[in-house]
Amino acid sequence: MLFIECRAREEEILRRLKQRQEKTGEVSDATSEIYHRHRNSFASLADVPDRLRFQVDTETNLQGALEELEGSL
Repeated sequence: MLFIECRAREEEILRRLKQRQEKTGEVSDATSEIYHRHRNSFASLADVPDRLRFQVDTETNLQGALEELEGSL
């Protein structure tokens, strides 16, 4: 089992949520309110051993992160 944790700065997350809400014709329940609720109840993965946890910064080179992930499998 491998836990993949996707990370981004809060400002970027809120920007993406706002952008998604402004798109017409797209259905999404993702709102900043739901994000804050989930963030406040998020269970940290700190107790998961490093070998079973992989963090991905979704603001950087995703292709590089995928290659790094594949290399660790």
